[in-house]
Amino acid sequence: MIAGPPPFEPDAAKPVAPWPAERVEAWAREAVAWATEALGPESVIAGAWLHRDETSPHVHIAAVPVSGGRVRWSEVKQAYARRVLGREGGKPVNHRVAYRAFRDGYYEAVGRRYGLARGEVKLDRSPKRKGREGADRGKAAAHRRRVLADAEREAAAERRSGEAKRDGARARAERKADETAARDARAALTRTQATLETGARELTGHRGRRARELEAAARADEARKERDAARVQAAETERRCREAAEAKAAAAEAAADTARVEAEARRRRG
Repeated sequence: MIAGPPPFEPDAAKPVAPWPAERVEAWAREAVAWATEALGPESVIAGAWLHRDETSPHVHIAAVPVSGGRVRWSEVKQAYARRVLGREGGKPVNHRVAYRAFRDGYYEAVGRRYGLARGEVKLDRSPKRKGREGADRGKAAAHRRRVLADAEREAAAERRSGEAKRDGARARAERKADETAARDARAALTRTQATLETGARELTGHRGRRARELEAAARADEARKERDAARVQAAETERRCREAAEAKAAAAEAAADTARVEAEARRRRG
């Protein structure tokens, strides 16, 4: 089973871009699942392999057709064709009709959904048929190019959508970062204002305490000066009193001396 693109199209006017690996693998899984169901219990699936060694990705399915204990591919193909064509129990189906039914079943179940062309229908190799095959290949190539163009447009739209989503996410992240930074700045400003107010209150209290301390010191100094002046005045008063007492004592002593002298003088005269 061939996936494409790029298909085996020697007559294609223009090469087409390959499928992404995820699309090829999805196609391969569906192709093997369809073949397993289509071949039915008349076949034993020995294995399935996805190859990328040629221009078109393709799957090799190794199936052993068994009917009545014998290996008979024609009978397995007939059984499938009868199931598809609704002729079970009827006459044998022409091998070309059976082959076409097998290919049609794969195309309808898997190929169409992946944008693949139907390809050949008859096993006719006449010149007229070959000409039709060339035309069919051209149509198939054109169909593939249209499908690829649609896929590329869808991919471009998805890329733009993804870019828009990324831009939106980046813008939201930037807005969130700006909001966080603004919130942090407001919180820092609030803390700074609170610190300044606390400092102002502490400074005001310090100034008040300092003013009270200076006022108390001034009052204490004034009191000290008053005490010193009082002590000086008391000392001066005491000195004057002492001097007055001494002067009085000296005057009394002088008067006593005078009285003695006078008394002694009178005694001598007398």
